[in-house]
Amino acid sequence: MCSLALSLEGVSLPHSVYLIFQPGEETGAGAKLCVDLIRDESIAEIYAFHNLSGYPAGTLVYRQGLTQPASEGLSICLQGKQSHASAPEEGRNPAAALAQIAVYSQQLLEKSYCGMVLCTITGLNAGAGDFGISPGEGTIDLTLRAEQEEELKQLERKLLQFSSQQAATTGLTMTYHISDAFPETRNHDSCLQRVLCCAQREGIPTLEMDRLWRASEDFGLYLKHCPGAMFYLGNGMDHPPLHSVEYDFNDSILPIAVRIMTALAMDKRDGGRRK
Repeated sequence: MCSLALSLEGVSLPHSVYLIFQPGEETGAGAKLCVDLIRDESIAEIYAFHNLSGYPAGTLVYRQGLTQPASEGLSICLQGKQSHASAPEEGRNPAAALAQIAVYSQQLLEKSYCGMVLCTITGLNAGAGDFGISPGEGTIDLTLRAEQEEELKQLERKLLQFSSQQAATTGLTMTYHISDAFPETRNHDSCLQRVLCCAQREGIPTLEMDRLWRASEDFGLYLKHCPGAMFYLGNGMDHPPLHSVEYDFNDSILPIAVRIMTALAMDKRDGGRRK
């Protein structure tokens, strides 16, 4: 972003260009802080890129329409009563109910859905492993992910209904919390075509993805308020995947990103205002 700002400094542009230095992308909270800029400045189009391993280095990778799914983190907490492990009947241990919820969450994936649906158990805890204590509280954490936002909400509703029933039948109290919520990221055809035209003029190779990238991206929130497109730049076929211990950003792709974004900013095909 800083390199792009330097490339545009002092250049006469056919329209206003805004560079969004957004925090909190990994939690889905950042776009919520910046989305009002679209309305306040009447921004007509918005663009972003992400690096992506498993594709040829420096290649512009793209997908028509839905390119990244919606997701959310769902934490279900069950509160019971702690007791000594020798007298579990004197307490209310949530472990069995949590186990039932875990099994049910995977059974939900056996249903028929319109698109890809995932329900990943990311945490399951009841007690601290003290063999003398029967715990009185526990939590299961799940990441829900779906191509269709309504199907994600269906998963959420079914899980909460089942968990509430489990709590009621075992004398437990249930609470829940949703975090790291991401909308779907769906490219607008005209904006993606603009990206591809700019890449062609710059001599940058392009490659269409045969399936969506399963990770979620809060750039999708901007796309609900403004036409735009998310594209990707390959890190290399054998480059370590994102969020792995071995991963290191491929700095060599940054000049390519700047070339594409600069070409988008200088595109004179309309007089709109865009990021």
